[in-house]
Parts: sequence; structure tokens; C-alpha cells
Amino acid sequence: MRNCTASGCNRSRGRSASPHHPITPSPNPLRNFHPSDLVLREQLPLTASPVQFSVIAVNVLYAVIGVVLMFLSYRTIDRLTPQVDFPAELQRGNVAVAIFVAAIFVSIALIIGKALG
Repeated sequence: MRNCTASGCNRSRGRSASPHHPITPSPNPLRNFHPSDLVLREQLPLTASPVQFSVIAVNVLYAVIGVVLMFLSYRTIDRLTPQVDFPAELQRGNVAVAIFVAAIFVSIALIIGKALG
């Protein structure tokens, strides 16, 4: 927007403060906000969302099965590659073997996760 006077024109961004275009403050939606408005004022009944122990038990069982399958898969790959001693290489700080083992764990976790889910 340009503000032109007798001395020349200049550009300004936004509204000008001239009497023809007064700047009106925007309404603030948080003006009447108080933190106590976030507090739950009613006690929810305990029967609204009962804890289903069978679902929790199944999830724990799936987690245990996943860990066991992960260990068995690692031991299987370790036995299929007798020329590489994974624990000894990891203790020596072999980064390539560490990345390989991590990739094995991630891929097996994805497979087990999809199979159990």
C-alpha cells in the first residue's frame, strides 16, 4: 500500500495509520482464558473404560514370543555363518558386523511384528 503526501509516496506494508484506515485490534480468543478451565470438574465413572486384562495379557504374550523368536533367529543366523564369530567381532569394535547384526534385528522384528499383528 502506498502512502502519498505532498512530499512524495512511500510504500508501507500492512494498513496505514491514516484517519481513513484506522488500525483495529484483532479480537483475542484467549483473552478470557483461565488455566482452571482445563481441570476436569466431574468424576468419570470407573465403568466407562474398564481395563481388559485379556488384551494386556495377549500383548505381553506377543512381546515374549517376539523376543524368543528374535533370539532364535539370531542364533540360527549365527550358526549358518560359522566363518564369522559375531560376539568376538563386536567386542573388537567391528562396525560393519554391528551394522549387519542391527539390520538382522530390524528385519526380523519387522517380520515378527507383521506376523503377530
